[in-house]
Amino acid sequence: MCRMMGAISSGSLPVDEFELFGSYAVSEWSPNGKGHADGWGIYTSDGGSGGYAGRDSSSAYGNLRFLASAEKLRGKHGIAMVHIRNASCGTVRTENSHPFVQGRYALAHNGTIRFPKGYEDVTDSELLFRHILDKTPAMGFRDALVDGINAAREAGFSGLVLLATDGETLYGFRDYTELPDYYTLSYCGMDGGAMISQVRSNGHDWTDLRKGQLLSVRSDGTLLVEELA
Repeated sequence: MCRMMGAISSGSLPVDEFELFGSYAVSEWSPNGKGHADGWGIYTSDGGSGGYAGRDSSSAYGNLRFLASAEKLRGKHGIAMVHIRNASCGTVRTENSHPFVQGRYALAHNGTIRFPKGYEDVTDSELLFRHILDKTPAMGFRDALVDGINAAREAGFSGLVLLATDGETLYGFRDYTELPDYYTLSYCGMDGGAMISQVRSNGHDWTDLRKGQLLSVRSDGTLLVEELA
C-alpha cells in the first residue's frame, strides 16, 4: 500500500510536485489507516545511467533529507520517480523502500503480489523487479515488464499498480482485484513531457488509466496507451 509519482521531461522536471509528495505520507488515506510513512525513495535518470537521489526508511513528511533529495532534481531533465511506502510485505528498512533500482532500470509498485514464499525479508515488489531484469536481456525491457505483469497476475494480487523505466521510457500500469478507488493511476501532459501519479494534484488536466492499461511515455513526448488482456 503506497503512493507514487513519475515524470519524464525534455525540459525541467517538476521538482515542486516531488517536494509536495512528501506531505502525502500523512495526508493520503490508506485502507489500513497507517498512512504512507514507512519509507521513501527518489530515482532519477538523464537518459544514460540512473540512480537514487535519496532513499530512506523514515517518513517523507517534513523530512529535510527527502526535500534535499527532491531538490537535486531542480533544473534537470530526464526521468524521475518518487515512492512513499505503507509496508504490507517486508520489514520497514531502507533496502525495502521503493523504487528498486539497478543501473538505469527502476520499478515502483503499489499493492501485494502473492508470490511463493521462501525469500527472507525480500518484498514481492523486488521479486517482480528481479523477474523483469532477468527477462530483459532476451526480451527487451517493455516485453519483460509485460511478462512480469503476467507472472504477477498468475500468482494473484490485490493491487498491481506500477511505475517502471529503462531510463528512456516511463511506463505506468494499473490493475487491481479490490479497492479500485485506492489502486488508481493517472497521467497528464506538461511542458516537454508528462507526469504519472496516484495523487491528482491541482492545476493539471489528469486522465485516469483504466484497469489493465499500460501507458508508455518516451523522452520525445510520444505517449501510447495499450490494453493488456
